[in-house]
Amino acid sequence: MRSATNGDRSAVPLSLVPSGGGDGTKAGRRCFRGAVPLLGMLAILLRPAAPAFSVSSFLVAERPDRLLIYNKYQQQITPRERAILAPFVPMRIVRNDDLLGDGFTPCMTVEIAGAFFYLVKGKEGELAGADRAGAIRRFSDVAAIGDTVTVLTNGLFQVALPVGEARRSIRRGDRLVRYFQEGDRTYVGTLDQSPIYGFTRLPASARGQSWNIARNTIVEGPTEIPQRVLNAVRENIEEVNRVYQGLYVFFNKQTSEQRPVPRWTMSGSQRTIVCTLNNRPSGADLSQSTKYLVKDLENALLGTRLRVSGTPDHIEIRMEQEE
Repeated sequence: MRSATNGDRSAVPLSLVPSGGGDGTKAGRRCFRGAVPLLGMLAILLRPAAPAFSVSSFLVAERPDRLLIYNKYQQQITPRERAILAPFVPMRIVRNDDLLGDGFTPCMTVEIAGAFFYLVKGKEGELAGADRAGAIRRFSDVAAIGDTVTVLTNGLFQVALPVGEARRSIRRGDRLVRYFQEGDRTYVGTLDQSPIYGFTRLPASARGQSWNIARNTIVEGPTEIPQRVLNAVRENIEEVNRVYQGLYVFFNKQTSEQRPVPRWTMSGSQRTIVCTLNNRPSGADLSQSTKYLVKDLENALLGTRLRVSGTPDHIEIRMEQEE
C-alpha cells in the first residue's frame, strides 16, 4: 500500500470544502475527478441517519444452484457458472436489497468467486427457491479476508460444514482460500476440483509453523498481472478512498454524526483483480464516481491484456483469454 509520504491523505482537499469565499488554493496531489459529483451527497447525508449496509456479510446455502439466480448480465446462469455453485460456496453480499434492471424485481446482489450474481427475491423479501436450497446461513459483520494459505503439518486441521457434523481432514501441503473470519473460526474452501467449504481454526500464533499465507497471492507473490498494474490500481482506489474520507470527515462534523465512510477494497488472484465498495450509504448514488474510477483504471491498463468491467459497487479487472 502506498505510504502517506505526500502529506495528510485524510484531509479534505480545499477545493472540496464548501466555504464563503475560498482562497483558490489547489492541492498539490492529483484530485480525483469524481469528487465534484460527490458533493451532491450532502443533501442525503443531512437526512436522518439510516443504518449503513456492510458488505462484510456472507450467505451460504446447502444447494445454492436451487436458488433463482442470474449472472452479471441478469440472464439465466450458464452451465459453467452453475458449476461454481458448490454446496456452501460463500456468497459475499454486495447489496442486500437491490432491484434487477427492470427496476421492479427485488433481488440480492452477491459476489461469488469474483463474479457478480443476483439472487431473486419474492414479494415478501424471501429468496426465491430457498425452500429447495436446503440449509441457508447468513454471517453478518464478519471480517473478509480473501487470500490463500498452505497447511504445513498433518492431522491438525479439519474443515467443518456450516451445518451438521461432517468434517474433512486437511493434509500437509493442502491449500485453503480464506474467505472470512468469525470469532476464532475461519471460513475456508479447498482448492480441489470439487471444493469443500466450511469452518476451520487457523490460530495466528501458529502462522509459519502449522500454516502460512501462500506466496502466490495478489499481494505477496509473483502474478500474471504486472506489478505496475497492481500499483496503479491501488493508487487509483486509494485516491478515491481519500476523497471519500475527506468528505465524510467534513460531513460528519457538520451533522455531529459518525456515518461509516464508503471505501473501496481490493482483492484477487493471478488473473483477476476485484474491487468492492464497502459501506455505500443507503440512498446515495455513487455511480458517477465509479464511472470515473473505471475510466482511470482503463487508462492505466492500456497496452495490457487486462479488461475492466464494473457496476456502481463492484469492479472486475480480468486477464483477457487468449484465442
